[in-house]
Amino acid sequence: MKLEKKLKVLPIILVVLFFSLSTINCKAQTNTGNQQQSKTINLAAPNKTKKDTLLPGITLPVIAGKTLHFRYFPKGDLKNKQNINGLAYTYQDFKWHIKDVNIEKDKGAWNCSFKIPKDCAFLAFKFYTNTENGIVTDTNTDNGYMYTPVSSEYRRMPGSSLAWGTFRNKNFNSNFGNYFKEFSASNEATEFWLKKEVKDNPGNLPKFIDTYINILKVRKPEKFAKIANKILDNFLNDFKDLSESQLITLKNIYQFELKNTKVSDSLHQVIANRYPKGIEMRSQAFMTANQLGDEANRFNKLVQFLKDFPNDNSVPKSQYFIYNKVYSVLFEHFFVKKEFDKAIDLLPAMNFVSINDSYHFTVSKAYHFKSVSTENLLKLSTPMIAELRKKNNDLSYMSGLYWSPNQATENANNELDRKLKVHIKILNDLGKYREALEAFSTLSTNQRYTDSDLNELYVSLLQQLNKDIKPVLEEAAKFNALTPHLTKLLEDEYNKEAHVNSDFNEYLAALKSANKNELTTEDLIFVKSPSLVFEDASGNSKTIMGKKDQIIILDFWANWCAPCKKSFPAMHRLSESYSENQNVQFYFVNTSENTSNYKEKAVEYFKNNSYSDSLLLFDIKSQNGPNNVTFSKFSTLFSSSGIPRKVIIKNGQIRYTSEGYSGNPSELTDEINNIIYLLENE
Repeated sequence: MKLEKKLKVLPIILVVLFFSLSTINCKAQTNTGNQQQSKTINLAAPNKTKKDTLLPGITLPVIAGKTLHFRYFPKGDLKNKQNINGLAYTYQDFKWHIKDVNIEKDKGAWNCSFKIPKDCAFLAFKFYTNTENGIVTDTNTDNGYMYTPVSSEYRRMPGSSLAWGTFRNKNFNSNFGNYFKEFSASNEATEFWLKKEVKDNPGNLPKFIDTYINILKVRKPEKFAKIANKILDNFLNDFKDLSESQLITLKNIYQFELKNTKVSDSLHQVIANRYPKGIEMRSQAFMTANQLGDEANRFNKLVQFLKDFPNDNSVPKSQYFIYNKVYSVLFEHFFVKKEFDKAIDLLPAMNFVSINDSYHFTVSKAYHFKSVSTENLLKLSTPMIAELRKKNNDLSYMSGLYWSPNQATENANNELDRKLKVHIKILNDLGKYREALEAFSTLSTNQRYTDSDLNELYVSLLQQLNKDIKPVLEEAAKFNALTPHLTKLLEDEYNKEAHVNSDFNEYLAALKSANKNELTTEDLIFVKSPSLVFEDASGNSKTIMGKKDQIIILDFWANWCAPCKKSFPAMHRLSESYSENQNVQFYFVNTSENTSNYKEKAVEYFKNNSYSDSLLLFDIKSQNGPNNVTFSKFSTLFSSSGIPRKVIIKNGQIRYTSEGYSGNPSELTDEINNIIYLLENE
């Protein structure tokens, strides 16, 4: 097949082909409570303007290229949240993008601004906040904050119909971070908008031929192969000057959707001839070079790959991952060979993601296992930290529609903080206290005092340099990130001064209240608890029934879970403080173990740390699996199997739960105490 001769101008027959598939009415579905209603949608540019009622300040229709200024009033789960962000999904020249909304709090609402790109045909806003239990969002109670911009001449933008039809359909909107939970346009409606797009903008079909074929597959599964082959045959005869990415799209459709290797191979050859150093050949060369096996051979092939396909401006964002992987492999190779200078020479060409990954798998890992001297680790850590600080705004964490620019930068800053903590520990181990103290000052403000273990190190450095420790102790207290040792140091500092009509506990409570988000009855939940069936170390069954109004605290943990064990000192001090209170009962439930001797290990761990084994229980072992029969039921309820997991139950109802451990014992203690107080006084 000589495909080069088949790329000509679009005839009307291609549009007719799809229009012949079915005839439908244009009805867009919306949700009202549990009822689905239909309303006719007209995307034609209106002659008159009107005020938007969803986001006050917006005048409809919105104009591409203009800046929107509007007010956002939080609703649903975002009501009363302190830190709200906004983003927008935009459809530009038949491609999806994700962008940030400028947002600033103003009393009970938020002032927002967003510049609509000049080629934007559709946009949908999402508002969100980060919580301990994940991201909480508002998309207008599942109806969406959606707009179809028009040109300055009030003409519909190319792509508006297609975006409107696919964004709202669950079969085509999986990339938008669960924007809709229940709402979905029908496949029939999506087909209607696709046909309208083809009719209005037939010359742009090469830009969305993949969506065209996907909709065809959903609508006509029983005839898909026959119809798709006929449509694509006409398409290849009717278009010329296709870009490399468009040819790759066609090749992939033939190869993976239609299983037509003859045409896909022909297209591959066309691509190879036209673009010998392009996307397709770069991908093929990387897969060949990166094959596992002989590591020396793999290393040499990847070095040659960089020579054949340099990391330059011709590399599309979709292939950044290739170079992240190549540089990470080369860096780790030099690290293992102790050729540290060669590893350092790679850093200027690496982006934030590849340097961060390399730091984790070399410096952090080696420091944890003490497999490389701290002197050599510092030789690598110093230039790597410098490059990470220089590149933390390079947006290399942006991939597809997963993160907005602000989210990508925030993630980079969080990763930089994690690596800085390792770097500080290395400096401290080598007695470089001043350098370590300087590194502390480069931590993000919201991370500087939030880790109790790091606060211990911070105070130790200040003591080594004979500096005042009280300001750091007070800041640590404000973030509820004091260890018992730091609390004692702060009390000593407090007692050095005379105080009238106050004591240390009042002083400490006042400090903690500065950044404290007090738990309230709104944080309590009502979810029926699974039966609490466990066993003791001897294998005897133990079912926890709970007396009327008794508060039961379950701490799910495992021998292999470091954060679980790190939280134990605080949890056991808590259990001891309530030992005389028959209305409050703590249990430490071992779960999710895969070794045969997990009970012996758990009992020994409790004994070695002087923890009461009367509070130790074990989950029931599943058939041919870990001991997680009861915990798996909780995991299903919470959509997470992460541990440590605290579950607080009263009268057969789960009233509160939390996953993970911040590392701050005083924060954990206050959290559990607060929930117990609320439950005892409701």
